[in-house]
Amino acid sequence: MGKLDTSPGDSRVRSREEMEEQHQARLSLPSAQDHSFSRGTAFSPAGRSADRFIPFRSSDQSKLDDLGSPGQATSSRNGSTPGSSAFNALLACQLGIKTPPQDPQCPVTIKTPSSLPRTEKGRVLQFAAIPEPAASPYNSSILSESCAAEARSINSIIPRNVSPFAYKVLDAPRLMDDFYSNPIDWSRQGLLAVALGADLYVYNTVTSKPFKVATYEVMVRSVAWSQSGAHLSVGLHSGKVDLWDINKMSKVRSFAGHSKHVTALSWNSHLLSSAGSEGIILNRDMRVPEDSVAAMKGHRSTISGLKWSHDDRQLASGGNDNLVCIWRAGMSKPQQRITAHTACVKALAWSPHHPGLLATGGGTQDQTIALWNTVKASMIHSIHTGSQVSGLAWSHTVNELLSIHGYATSALHIWKAPSLVNAATLTGHNSRVLFLAMSPDGQTAATGAGDETVRFWRVFPKDTAKSATAKLVRSEGRCSIR
Repeated sequence: MGKLDTSPGDSRVRSREEMEEQHQARLSLPSAQDHSFSRGTAFSPAGRSADRFIPFRSSDQSKLDDLGSPGQATSSRNGSTPGSSAFNALLACQLGIKTPPQDPQCPVTIKTPSSLPRTEKGRVLQFAAIPEPAASPYNSSILSESCAAEARSINSIIPRNVSPFAYKVLDAPRLMDDFYSNPIDWSRQGLLAVALGADLYVYNTVTSKPFKVATYEVMVRSVAWSQSGAHLSVGLHSGKVDLWDINKMSKVRSFAGHSKHVTALSWNSHLLSSAGSEGIILNRDMRVPEDSVAAMKGHRSTISGLKWSHDDRQLASGGNDNLVCIWRAGMSKPQQRITAHTACVKALAWSPHHPGLLATGGGTQDQTIALWNTVKASMIHSIHTGSQVSGLAWSHTVNELLSIHGYATSALHIWKAPSLVNAATLTGHNSRVLFLAMSPDGQTAATGAGDETVRFWRVFPKDTAKSATAKLVRSEGRCSIR
C-alpha cells in the first residue's frame, strides 16, 4: 500500500520512449496519401487525435455554396459542382452564349435571398437588398430577352426629356383674348401668320423678321395657310374671307357668304372651308368664280374649330353647341355627331399615324380630351385634364399628342397615345393659352395667349426613318393646328 505497481502487465504504466513517440505522432503532418479530403471538411487521421482545431461547415451552411438542388453535392470528374454549373449557366444566359443541356441529375436552380438559410442572429454572408437600377438609355442587347423586355417596359413609362420653358418669346400687342378665334397659323415655308387686332403680320421664323401684310377696318378673326404655303386665307369680323398671295404681297380674291364673323378656316387641296358664328360651313373652290360651292349645316351655334383630315377625306368641326360633327367630302349633312362633350369644342386634331383617329378637347365646363375612331364611330379613350382645352396637335414622328390649356392652368401638356399618359408639362404663359400652330418639321409649337405673347416650344423629337409611314398617310396635308 502506498507503492506504485510497475509490473509489465499494467497498461497504465508507459515508458518515457513511448510517451515521446506519441507526442511526435501528434505533431506530424498528414502524408500525401492522406490528401483525399474535400473542401469544407475537417482532416482527422484515423486513430489519431489532432492537436489543432480546423473548423468545418455544417450541412446547412454548406448549401450557401450550392445554387443547385439540395442533396446534389457530389463533384464531377472535372472538378465542377452544381453551384459552379449554375453560375456558368447564368453567366452564359446573360452574355447570350448557348450552353449544352444541363445534366438532369444536376438541375440548376437560382435561390432567392428569402430561401437562403439564416442563423438565429440573422442573415449569413448575404448582401443587402440591391435597389432597382435606374432605366439605362443604352442598348440592352447584351441582356437576356427577359431582362431586355423589362428594360423596354421601364423606358416606356419614363417621361421624355422636354424643356418646360419656351426658347423664344415674341411680344404680340392686341393679340385677342378670344376662345372662338384662330388668329395664328404656320406655313410650310416657315412663315408664321399672326393677326393683331385689325393688323395682319407675317413673321419669318428663319430670319426672325416680321412684316405687315395689311391693316383692315375690322378685326381679323382667323388665318390659315394653303397646303403649298403660297396663299394665306384671312377670316374677318365682317364675315368676308380674303385670299392673299404672300409672294406677291397682293390680295387675290375676296369671298362673301357668312352673315357674321369668320371664326375658323381649313384647307383641302384646292378647297377652302370657312366656318362662321352663325353655325354654317361654306366650301370655296379656288378653281371656280363662285363664292362658295356648298353649304354644310349641322351646328346650332358658333363653330370654333375646323379641321380637314390628312388624307382630305373627312372634315371635323366643333362648336359652342358642344357638338363635334364629322363630314365626308361632298356631303351637306354630317356623317357623325359626337355629343360626349359638355362644353364648347374648339380643339380638334387628326392623327397622322392612324387614318380616322380624331382627338377632341372640350372647354371650361368639360376639360376633357377624347380619342375617337371615326370609322367605327366609337370612343377609344378619354381623360379629364382639369382645365379648359383650347388646342390639340399630333406629333408626326412619335405617337404623342400636344394640348394647350386655358382656365385654370394656362399650361401645355404632352400625352402618350392612346393611353393619354402625361409625358411632360410646359408652363410660361401668364394668361390662358388659346392659340396653337405647329412648325413644318413638326418639332416646334407656337402658342398665343391672353398675355399678348407668342411663345415657341420644342415639344416633339426630330423626324426619323420610323416616320416614313406617317409621312405617307399625311401626304400633302397641312402640319399646323390652330
